[in-house]
Amino acid sequence: MTNAHEYLFRKLKKKSQEELVALLEQLVQRQPETEPVLELLVELPLGKASAQTKQRLNRTVDPAAPLCDLKATQADLSTQQLVDDYSMWFANR
Repeated sequence: MTNAHEYLFRKLKKKSQEELVALLEQLVQRQPETEPVLELLVELPLGKASAQTKQRLNRTVDPAAPLCDLKATQADLSTQQLVDDYSMWFANR
């Protein structure tokens, strides 16, 4: 992970949930092609998930799959870059 990425993620960690949601809303407004990636990321487990959530995820995404292996194979270049950056961050957190 580059120093720029580390700096960005340190700043993001200090934001409230409301601020992060607002940032994501702005991102989707400015770059609508990122919305499918966000929809996928929302479905992936980042911590402890409820049994109901795990059951729902088993139908769509393997919850045991490492997020650092996430690939956007049917997405445009900017979306692929977003997913690659997220994968890099997740692998190095």
